[in-house]
Amino acid sequence: MGGRLTRRHVLRAALVAGLLAPGGLHAQEPRDGDRVTLQGTVVDGDGQPVPGITVLLEAARERFSLRSRENKRGEALQVPTQTDANGAFRFEWTWDRHYNTFTLAFGLEVTREGAPGFEIVERRDVSSEMAGGAPPPLRHELKDAGWLRWLRLYIDGKASDDEKKIYRDLGRPQKLTTDGTATSWWYFEKGKVYRLESGRLDQVIPFDPVREPETGEKDPA
Repeated sequence: MGGRLTRRHVLRAALVAGLLAPGGLHAQEPRDGDRVTLQGTVVDGDGQPVPGITVLLEAARERFSLRSRENKRGEALQVPTQTDANGAFRFEWTWDRHYNTFTLAFGLEVTREGAPGFEIVERRDVSSEMAGGAPPPLRHELKDAGWLRWLRLYIDGKASDDEKKIYRDLGRPQKLTTDGTATSWWYFEKGKVYRLESGRLDQVIPFDPVREPETGEKDPA
């Protein structure tokens, strides 16, 4: 069927596209006061749900600074929740155009050196999902589930003395690998890997410090 497109045809096509798009007609930036629901599930590397982990929704305002010629992020407003037995979480956010960047932080409440704090395992940017006004359910797979498991042991008082000393002196490793009974704690920027056998420090292996771990990094031992 020939003929040229009229304005009416264009509007009809736009309406259909809006209905078929994820989120339907609501897939547009919300207005102040609108309720935005963000929900999802946290799983480990085996696809199993991760219950009892704290999830923080961090909302902040980011703007470009002419003086420093870079984006500056203001202080973040944090809203916490916890995953349930199925690893599910849910936030109800009242939209405020002041906030233009959103991040999910996954972690646990940890007391270190007698001071309570929050150990972040991973972060995920959800700014685009929130700006759409109707975010689809998220499925977040923890890439560092091994560190989360160790943190739970630490919180329950089951970490070894050597593990607690390394954590106290150096903090979180940038990578944790396990091979049978041996566990390696990688500190790339310090150029050291601590190998522990059944929780006892076996050896400290030096290497050239690097800023970021390479993909497929292998244990130098």
